[in-house]
Amino acid sequence: GSSSGLEFNPGPITDIGKKGFRTAYTAMAEKAGLSLVQWFETWLQSLPEEKEAGPGGMDMETLQNMMGKGGGAPGGAKGGGKGPGTGYSENQNTEEGEKQEDGYTWSQKGEEVQIAFNLSQAASKKDVKVVFKQTSIVVQANGQTLLDGLLNGKVETEDCTWCLVNGGTELNVMLTKQNESDKWTGLLK
Repeated sequence: GSSSGLEFNPGPITDIGKKGFRTAYTAMAEKAGLSLVQWFETWLQSLPEEKEAGPGGMDMETLQNMMGKGGGAPGGAKGGGKGPGTGYSENQNTEEGEKQEDGYTWSQKGEEVQIAFNLSQAASKKDVKVVFKQTSIVVQANGQTLLDGLLNGKVETEDCTWCLVNGGTELNVMLTKQNESDKWTGLLK
């Protein structure tokens, strides 16, 4: 009969199963617990240097070990990174990238030309006057003329704009060239 089989199955077997599982689990937990405690104790024992060397003593040592174990390579790369920094801008088109001029820096990318002026004193919008013309520009701030001259190419005056940043100590002027492929050798003629 299947009925007696059914009665038999849920009874003793599941109980044994549960009991067996519980014992195994407890044993496992105890094992794991023990090894964790032991690991923690050995870990604590391996830290006496810190007490002797004072706080941070061990950190320095770990750092030095790390540096010795190949920290040298990345360190070298960092030092070398300064050199290629100049090469990096050369790899890009030399026409792009910032150029330092008298009192401002400027850069061009495609049709955009950006000019940044560092102001000796912070200015508010009413202290700034910028006149965009197709072939020339005048930039004034705090009563001083920062830029006044003929541009190296024609610009779309409606697309030109300016803004103050860094609390008014830097004036950014954005120009849009009429001809995107026109590479400017300088900002002004």
